Amino acid sequence: MKTVAFYDICGRIPNLALMKLSAYYKAKGYESVLCKETPPPSVRRHYASCVFHHPRANRALAALRSCLGDDLVTGGSGVNVNLKLPPEVDHCFPDYALYGWHRYALGFLTRGCNSRCPFCVVPEKEGRLIENYADFDDFVPAGQQNVMLLDANL
Repeated sequence: MKTVAFYDICGRIPNLALMKLSAYYKAKGYESVLCKETPPPSVRRHYASCVFHHPRANRALAALRSCLGDDLVTGGSGVNVNLKLPPEVDHCFPDYALYGWHRYALGFLTRGCNSRCPFCVVPEKEGRLIENYADFDDFVPAGQQNVMLLDANL
């Protein structure tokens, strides 16, 4: 079976982008694995996401790059604020099974921000506020009662 490996570099909560990528590839017949260390030899693609920029994350990314070279695709605000998921991936329902996650759903109802706080990358990364970006049905599994909204505008 074709396998895709995902590496969550600095997350304390499940990485939404990785869960959407996992869902996208599963729909194409791939198996998804969340890796903490060296991936299984059958892996065809490698994706790493880093939400925050800090020295420990930089070291972890450097170690992965030295092991995987050009086979590693990296993204996230901690890597490059200009990278975005393609629309066909961004609109996938998150694959919570990648993390074995059931405590709560996570997602965005809005994206972007009109404020220009000096410490924040959201306006640079996402632009001005987009209201009605998604609905709860786009990321909340049936029966899930708990939701963590990641919106910058709450």
